[in-house]
Amino acid sequence: AGYTDLDDGINIHGKAAFNSQLSNLINAFRTSVLIDVASDIYYRPMHSISMILNYQLSGTNIGGYHAVNILIHMLAIWALHRFLLLLGMARLHAFLLSLFMAVHPALVMAVSWIPGRMDSILGLFSLLFLGQSVHYAQTGKPVSLALTGFYLLLAFFSKESTVFLLPAAFVLHTLGRGERWNSKRSLMHWGTWTVCFVVWLGMRSMAAVAPMNMSVGEILKSMMSKTPAYIPYFGKAFLPIGLSVYPVPADAVYIWGIAATVLIGVLVYLGHSPHKRMVWAGLAMFGFMMVPLLLIPDYIGHQTFEYRLYVPMIGLLLILPETVLFRNKLSVSAMATTGIGLCGLLAIQNVSHQAHFNNPYAFWSNAIEYSPHDSYVNMMMAAREPDSAVSRQYFERAFQLNPRERYVNYIYATMLQEKGKIAESEPYLRKEQEITGYNKCNLLLARIARQKEDFTSAIGYVDTYLKKEPADTMAHLNLLLLYMESDKDSDAVRQANKMDSMHFEIPPIIRSQIKYKR
Repeated sequence: AGYTDLDDGINIHGKAAFNSQLSNLINAFRTSVLIDVASDIYYRPMHSISMILNYQLSGTNIGGYHAVNILIHMLAIWALHRFLLLLGMARLHAFLLSLFMAVHPALVMAVSWIPGRMDSILGLFSLLFLGQSVHYAQTGKPVSLALTGFYLLLAFFSKESTVFLLPAAFVLHTLGRGERWNSKRSLMHWGTWTVCFVVWLGMRSMAAVAPMNMSVGEILKSMMSKTPAYIPYFGKAFLPIGLSVYPVPADAVYIWGIAATVLIGVLVYLGHSPHKRMVWAGLAMFGFMMVPLLLIPDYIGHQTFEYRLYVPMIGLLLILPETVLFRNKLSVSAMATTGIGLCGLLAIQNVSHQAHFNNPYAFWSNAIEYSPHDSYVNMMMAAREPDSAVSRQYFERAFQLNPRERYVNYIYATMLQEKGKIAESEPYLRKEQEITGYNKCNLLLARIARQKEDFTSAIGYVDTYLKKEPADTMAHLNLLLLYMESDKDSDAVRQANKMDSMHFEIPPIIRSQIKYKR
């Protein structure tokens, strides 16, 4: 797999300067994921640390990042298998359920998409936490309790949704395993979890992360509008049909979710399990771990990405051993053969779905197939469609669906400039600045001003851009050229000196044309 042009370039190239410095392993706990974006609400140090370590191994070569994504997934599956065994599950059952999750096609995005590792990292530490908490409940060993807190902290530092892992774990212990909530060991558990939560909350409050300011009304509105998403998510877990790289509520298909709900209900009924408590515990765990999806504000994202199933899937796996699929009269060899065969079919679908992550065109072609009524998807497909007539149709569709879609005006302006229609792009850039204040608009506006021979404005635009992006080598070079074109010799010398001090390369042919002094 290669790039998808959905945040992976930002993670690898956009953060290359940050990722290249091992000293930032500490700074990762003091900043948001996007580092220099003041409005970023995501505090995920473990993801940043993984990218820093990854950079030391492979630089900006994306192959190394895909390899690490696979490694993280393998570790998570190992942790799942260990967790299931600690629950007392039969070895064959634990193996088949782990294999099921290892090859599940709905989780492809968590592995094939570089930023998807946020959820597989969360899955790894969540499973280590759950497994260790079960071990402590069984043995009461202090070292197990300490490891429980350690893994929980790592989960918190992986993703904010760990907050909802706590009620999920509470349900597992009290409902699923039947432990008394007020026993000595349970109280030690709850106390340790509370300390971890307070530590994480304190470190987050001290980091350069924007608060997630949502009123009660906004939270309720978001939850009401997104609650139906539970149905297609449940369907994709058990009947992975119509998988998409960019699913959205407007184009969601509910029939498979309803069918999966009925199917699992029938399978549980036919299983005649005496452990129905674990079924309810599994459903509750799934429900709790899906709550973060309901709280994501629309201005951040309305997508129902399938990689978000990674942790909620743990709860659903606890239901299957109580169904007739596992509670039957088949011999061990027959069950093993059947289970591996079914997982083999899932693996074939998995490999097929992976192809959608090979390149941007494959990625956004799949997105437009399953989310044709999303403005952002139409915009991204338009930018990658080689047929100009078809591309324009996608852009027109994007404008019709949402004329204020973030970045749609910028991308359209970029296409106009690539076609030589420099002046025509200006109103779209102005519109984008009004909507998002996107900094890169300044570079394109500088190009328009230069074409008009308004060098003062062109220099002002580039200078404004560089205040937010001081490490952009090409922008610094463009500023130098603008000084030279407008006969601002002293400014050109100053800019050249500045570029040298920042170790930015100046082509010899340009250096020879300026009155250069150190």
